[in-house]
Amino acid sequence: MTAPPPAICAAPDTSANASTERLWVDMDGERHAAALRLLAAALALGSGLWLMAVADELWLRGVGLTSCAFAVLWARRHWKQRKSQLPGQAHYLEIGEHHLALAEGADARSLPLSRIQAVEIDDDRLLVVLRLHDGEPWLIEPRYRGVGLRDLAERLYAAVEREQARASR
Repeated sequence: MTAPPPAICAAPDTSANASTERLWVDMDGERHAAALRLLAAALALGSGLWLMAVADELWLRGVGLTSCAFAVLWARRHWKQRKSQLPGQAHYLEIGEHHLALAEGADARSLPLSRIQAVEIDDDRLLVVLRLHDGEPWLIEPRYRGVGLRDLAERLYAAVEREQARASR
């Protein structure tokens, strides 16, 4: 396993607008996590089938069946994720001067920074939560090259603060 060059991780991609920052999804990390999930699914499926075959008690067979069900769900998630990561599709988070854009392959969403009420960190699920003035909150996973959970939350918070300062002038 090779790590990407430090220059790629450290420097975010900025477009022509100097205040726009584009954070690219770490696709290698995503593929490695998906491969581990598939391995776990295979182990859970094998264990569940073995437990259903050799267990005498009904509750142990139920545990085996549950293990098989989870294995199917993990494998399904693996294939769904793999399908969404086709080559040539963009996967990034763009923090612009007045907007936030999230591209997940063919699915792209945009949000004006003025709609964001608060930026929070959900330590239990390891997500950044964007509370909106109206509508459902946006949940953003820290899966961008060289950017951790706290750094991502700080960048989003700073962008929202700049937007609020501009709006109050």
